[in-house]
Amino acid sequence: MTKATEADAKIAMDQSDDVCFEDDYDESSNDSMGYYWNAHSKVGSSSRLLNDFDDFCLIARGGCGVVFKATNKTDGKDYAIKLVCKGQIDDALKEVKIHAELNHCCVVNYKTCWIESSLMLRELLERIPSK
Repeated sequence: MTKATEADAKIAMDQSDDVCFEDDYDESSNDSMGYYWNAHSKVGSSSRLLNDFDDFCLIARGGCGVVFKATNKTDGKDYAIKLVCKGQIDDALKEVKIHAELNHCCVVNYKTCWIESSLMLRELLERIPSK
């Protein structure tokens, strides 16, 4: 993964919904964390992302979206959460189905996916501090 910038995080989001899916996160596997954001804000009161996770850190931007490290508020574990634009939902769901079937030591474990509001995701991305 390449080092992300704030501009990279502002991927082409439209007025529709986006897909989020999470994987186990191993901090030792990535040394390019650039931005950090704490999710104590007014946005996303009905957002699973903001209700269930905290301490967001932008890891990177890939071909299908933006990836964050976030801490689950319930179990305290860190997860990699990939945000994908609606225009790429079909491809993202194919990736989700493949990851759900895989069980290999060299592949990150898939946990779950859900739909989030684009407005909430845009607000989250805008709150990431610049370096």
